[in-house]
Amino acid sequence: MIASDNSAEGIGEVLEGILRQTEDSSMEASEHLQVMEGDLGTYCNLESLRALQRPTQHPDESPGNIFMLLGASHTLWNVAQAIFLLHFGNSSNSEDLGAWHTLESLGVLSDRPTTKKDFTLMISNMQKVHEAAILHCIIELIGQTKPPNVNEDLPTWDSTRAQNVIDKCYEQLFSPKARRDAEEEANKKESPNPKLSNLLLRLHHFATVIEADRAMKSGDIGRLLNIWRMWSVMAQGIKGLNKYAIHLPQMLVLLTEVLSPGLQKVLQHSMLVTPSGWPDHFVGKDFFLEVQNCWLKYFYNKCGIGANIHRLMDA
Repeated sequence: MIASDNSAEGIGEVLEGILRQTEDSSMEASEHLQVMEGDLGTYCNLESLRALQRPTQHPDESPGNIFMLLGASHTLWNVAQAIFLLHFGNSSNSEDLGAWHTLESLGVLSDRPTTKKDFTLMISNMQKVHEAAILHCIIELIGQTKPPNVNEDLPTWDSTRAQNVIDKCYEQLFSPKARRDAEEEANKKESPNPKLSNLLLRLHHFATVIEADRAMKSGDIGRLLNIWRMWSVMAQGIKGLNKYAIHLPQMLVLLTEVLSPGLQKVLQHSMLVTPSGWPDHFVGKDFFLEVQNCWLKYFYNKCGIGANIHRLMDA
């Protein structure tokens, strides 16, 4: 099939090609659920095709039986980029305490992630900023803000003290009450101070990205679905996620409520794969297919006959 999925017309050609391969009539195909996978652009193209054919009284002319699954990796990359841009800040202003400031302090190149070049590096930088902020919060709470003497042995904590510090840090900085108090402090009419509120908001947003990344690596689709539920709400107010604010909740409702329990489980557990077969090496299926597509385009086709489309058509 040489049809492209980069437009509504291309999506229509793909669907027609599937009908020709299955040898089903349009009416027979409309009676069955058709599950397709793609990125957000493919999802929007399918919605455009639906809008062009709405309203209609003929089910064989409507793609209403098609259920599109968003790729887990593309969802992570796009949401992470939008969140990183939201909290990145202005690097030309030394008083701006955005994420760039923490990256500069850590000695990491703090380029604004406006282009889609290296998502792995972007998420790694977000994790560094997040962990450095948590460490700073813990140091502030225990009162050890002075630099340690490198000649002294590192202190050791027992489990009870460590648990007490973690509980104290959560209650004072990460609990819902702490965030509400910080928001009230930021909205004071006389002397507003939004620094703490912005920090806690950034910690919450970055934590969702890191949790989603770790859930995907471990193959835990349940944790990933919980993060997607949070992103469905967060996307309503984050610039650049207006499409995800519409389509991500739709996919969640279908995956968790509308479809039959057996089909829900099959589709949920088909979104993450482990190509090597090792534990904790799961990736999104769309990520794995992107890698294979890269090999096809830039290695086989550039260096030999490879997957030349005309050669495949003649075969």
